[in-house]
Amino acid sequence: MVKFIQFLTVLDSLQKHDIVICMKISSKDKKILIFADPHQEIDKVDAMLKHEAADINICLGDWFDSFFKDYDSDYRATADYLLKYLDRKNSHTLFGNHDVHYLFNSDVAKCSGYEDRKYTAIDEVLGRYRTSIQTISSGIV
Repeated sequence: MVKFIQFLTVLDSLQKHDIVICMKISSKDKKILIFADPHQEIDKVDAMLKHEAADINICLGDWFDSFFKDYDSDYRATADYLLKYLDRKNSHTLFGNHDVHYLFNSDVAKCSGYEDRKYTAIDEVLGRYRTSIQTISSGIV
């Protein structure tokens, strides 16, 4: 059994600039898979999703900025996989600090792994979907 901290306690501690993403998922009698930090290991993610065959998949982010797969083709492949993942029924993701700079192209959000060439490679795949991704991601309070 998974226990969560009391939500109101979290809300009480928020500052005006904090972002809260709330998602209501009907999970009664469903298998939920929660994973994080794929960092371009899409073969491992795909194998895990197939093996677990969960009813609901939730990624906590950090799809990009691999420490080992650093070719532009790796970034394009991950971006393509991310689109396919999001197109799956009941597959959801948050975007982590290694995703936000590529999705929103913000100097404020750049983390240590960011490189312009990676942005260009990812943009080749996600560029035409950028507005949709940003709209979906803007469920902020």
